[in-house]
Amino acid sequence: MNTQQRQQAWWLYGGLMIIFVALLWWVAATDQAMSGSSEALVTAPVATTESLSELPQGAATLSPAGEASPWQSFVASVRAHAASDIGLLLIQLVVILLVVRVVGWLFARLRQPTVIGEILAGILLGPSLLGAVWPEAMETLFPVHSLGNLELLSQFGLILFMFTIGMELRMKDLKGQAQQAFIISQSGIIFPFILGIILTYSLYSRPELLSEGSSFLSLALFVGISLSITAFPVLARIIQERSLSHSHLGRLALSTAAMGDIVAWLMLAAIMAVSQGGSFTSALYNMLFLALYLAVIFGILRPLFGLLGRRVRHREVLSKSLMGLIFILLMASAYFTEIMSMHALFGAFMLGLIMPENLDFRVIVKEKVEDLALLLLLPLFFVSSGLRTELGLVNTPQLWGLFGIFTLVAVVGKMGGTYLAARSCGIQSRESLYLGAYMNTRGLMELVVLRIGLDLGVLSTVLFTILVMMTLVTTIMTAPTLQLIDWLLKKKKTPQSLEHATGQVLISFGRAETGVTLLEFFHRLCGGTSPQVACTLMHVTTDTDISTIDADHYYASSFAAPMEMAKQLDLSVERKYEIAESVPEAVLSHANHIQSNLLLLGASVNLSQDKKDRDLVAYSDKLTRRWKVVTGRRRQAKKEQSSHSFEEIIATFAHEAPCSVGIYVDNGQTPIAHPLVLMQRPEDRELLLVAEQVSERADSPITLMPLSSHLAKPETELTDRVSWSRETFAEQVDLSAYDFALIAYDAWAALTPAQQELLQQLPSYLILDIDEATIELPTIHRPTTGAVSYLGKVS
Repeated sequence: MNTQQRQQAWWLYGGLMIIFVALLWWVAATDQAMSGSSEALVTAPVATTESLSELPQGAATLSPAGEASPWQSFVASVRAHAASDIGLLLIQLVVILLVVRVVGWLFARLRQPTVIGEILAGILLGPSLLGAVWPEAMETLFPVHSLGNLELLSQFGLILFMFTIGMELRMKDLKGQAQQAFIISQSGIIFPFILGIILTYSLYSRPELLSEGSSFLSLALFVGISLSITAFPVLARIIQERSLSHSHLGRLALSTAAMGDIVAWLMLAAIMAVSQGGSFTSALYNMLFLALYLAVIFGILRPLFGLLGRRVRHREVLSKSLMGLIFILLMASAYFTEIMSMHALFGAFMLGLIMPENLDFRVIVKEKVEDLALLLLLPLFFVSSGLRTELGLVNTPQLWGLFGIFTLVAVVGKMGGTYLAARSCGIQSRESLYLGAYMNTRGLMELVVLRIGLDLGVLSTVLFTILVMMTLVTTIMTAPTLQLIDWLLKKKKTPQSLEHATGQVLISFGRAETGVTLLEFFHRLCGGTSPQVACTLMHVTTDTDISTIDADHYYASSFAAPMEMAKQLDLSVERKYEIAESVPEAVLSHANHIQSNLLLLGASVNLSQDKKDRDLVAYSDKLTRRWKVVTGRRRQAKKEQSSHSFEEIIATFAHEAPCSVGIYVDNGQTPIAHPLVLMQRPEDRELLLVAEQVSERADSPITLMPLSSHLAKPETELTDRVSWSRETFAEQVDLSAYDFALIAYDAWAALTPAQQELLQQLPSYLILDIDEATIELPTIHRPTTGAVSYLGKVS
């Protein structure tokens, strides 16, 4: 649109706005005239003295006619809408989500499962804290008549949550270790279940712990199953945080927990049928329909979903109609199990379990459901449960002793049963202890079971509170227990492929294409298939709050292209995937663990010349400048805005890494026919050996260029192949003749912004920080030159 067209458009818009305002003025004036001339017209009711009698004194003054002033009408309207069902529900949501996220974040900072903080947040908003400290606020925020809305929404949140949990448990993951996982999981259920029944029998004579009308059969079964549950989501998150998802122990723990959850929910469905039926005989019909339901789920729906999963590989293929069908089946499955006395959550769990094994399909469906379920609706369940948890009821030494007994029985039963079963399967004592500690994790799954028991009237409020406290303690103690086992059974673990290597290279990458580029450069630098140099590819996901499906998806998508390149280059590499809050901390920790000689990194988007990356940096700079204008902070130079954090990260690696560090900036892969070595000090001539290593040909020319005129020309390194540049880099020279450059980290950090931009003209360059104590990585790629690369720290 040219200037004349813009002017015409604005004139047209201005004229329309004048006409619109004039028309509104005419309507208002006409309405006033008509209202004044006719008393028969129906007018909206206004607030009177009587209707505003409850307003605070001094809020407004009445008009002489006894009617409310405009301010009074406004205040009355606000109060009426705030007290309405939707207004009250919205403010409840705001408070609940805020408190749950804050407390969950605090527990995450303490390296505890976030769900523990979320459960505790629900308890804090209930009578245990808010009701005890500020009862008026609790009555205002959570009046009795509003709790039904919270309860209903929380149940929908649980239905969606159990659907996602079912999707996290993939049947194919159980096949490789099915026999071991089955024996261990069932032993870990049966052992605490038996102890729970014995404990219930000893408590049944105490009426203050029993719910009115609860039978011994129902109570014993619910206490038994509540002591037997393992929280698969919490366990999976702990496994991810310990970087064991793809280890034998991690896979066995996940398989055991998955199989245990499936069996436990089947048992829970049967227990609910028995509890509500009153006897085993009257529950036979429910069990019959349960068998029919499972036959339909696994015999008809699962094969159909399997066919569907083969077609859906991308997000655009999964249409709204198909998602609508999935939601219809989800609600139908939940409805059927609800009316069959097996609870709606069981139906949701089973439908998620039969979703296609295709990882892409599950990731797409899960993403569409998970945020709504976990971030919006599930916190309502925590508060709904917290409102019915009264810690003040546990107010005698006998009840605190009972809490200790329940906790002891839960820990001994779960850990002991799992340990004995694992040992009987031939698993070593160390791994058996870890399995026992992992299976002792309860968390949200336990709370769901307890709420079902409370809603059915099987558990009393006192016993419910004691079991909730047991759930919190046993879940919180998982991390310290694992750390205690680590300390008691210290053993330094090194991958077998790294044990006999004389050189260790760790390649850390973010995007898959960066991993491919770094692997190609590693091949040029250190060669091909020699067992003397071992290579580890490492990818870190910084989102610690992800599920096993997401983690598997990130793992597969991140390593697919680099591993394909490794296959083409005939390289044997290890894979290391980790979920951590800090990438530098995770990478440096693993570099220390494997005693790396060289850490090879890809540069961030700040130094990338890719158009999308440059647009991203420019947009980030724009937002930063606008934010600083709004907040009144001084504007910073462009370099300081865009690359300050990147420089800090590079400095962290250079100063804290136990080895040499190379940052590879890829501006386009080209054969390295004429490398350039930028020198700031005489010691930088060590980079010459690296330049010889990565050159495309053994006789490729290499140019040494001083960064300033203060550096003297070396004589010993100059040969027919190696030349000295008469120009210095400070003179803004033409770099088009070179296709690769090497520069020491200290020299790069001292460059001016203009010189760093000049460096971007090169296709690629390497920022190298060579450790003073080095070993030699043998030349594999260019054996005829006899050159060596000094890139690692002496171990």
